[in-house]
Amino acid sequence: GCVLKVTLDEDTVGFGMVLVSTSKRGMGLARALIERAMRTDTPGQDKRFVLAVCSSLGQPLYRKLGFQEAGMVTALTCSVSDIMQLPREHVDYDNNLMVHDGKSCKNETIASLVNHDANATGMRREDRIKQLLKGYSDGSRSTLAFLSTAGRDDNCVSTAVARQDCLDGPLIIGPITGQEECCIPLMQALIETHFAGDEGRIATINIPVMMMVTDHPNLVAELLEIKGMTKLWECPAMTSDGRPVYQNGDGSYLAMMHPTLG
Repeated sequence: GCVLKVTLDEDTVGFGMVLVSTSKRGMGLARALIERAMRTDTPGQDKRFVLAVCSSLGQPLYRKLGFQEAGMVTALTCSVSDIMQLPREHVDYDNNLMVHDGKSCKNETIASLVNHDANATGMRREDRIKQLLKGYSDGSRSTLAFLSTAGRDDNCVSTAVARQDCLDGPLIIGPITGQEECCIPLMQALIETHFAGDEGRIATINIPVMMMVTDHPNLVAELLEIKGMTKLWECPAMTSDGRPVYQNGDGSYLAMMHPTLG
């Protein structure tokens, strides 16, 4: 068995990828793994433990360990062509939409993304965001988009990142921060730039698009009912104190970057 333990900030530790071989289940291994992971290296130091996404299989164990539901995450999917065939939506910031290649964007652009993410989540995740833009494999690529009030990255009202971890793999969109009405325009801008060179067939590309919406039920309802996306799963977030994972954020965190990293 295994568990992934991630330090999200100085007071918060995240868990994910809790896996036990099917032949070894029912022997208490998952509980032993979590209890060991919950020990802190510094005696007397209190930590807050979170599971940004908790599967139905693991929920009974986490409840026994004192975790409580603290929000809901909904995974949605559609195809690239589905998004691009939607009517273009006007938003007040259309003239100030900027899109960048993730691997070559400037340091000040990354800094603006990090700051906006910190406001939305209440966490400083600079290293993880840089890794997200750099990619996790040689074949990966990423794209980021900003909608701003003044045509500058540092005045953004909404941001989004799209990445492919391998050629023809799914396009994962997240994190998305800011205003709900900007979600689809950002996704369309990301896709147009991400698949630049494929303009002639972009409306027929069937590569899956995936996103994980956090605690925004109205956005989920719109994406399902109006935009034609499909629900893959819906799972709660769970925390050791019952407070929201992003309790220090401003409420504008729309979609997660990763089920463990948040």
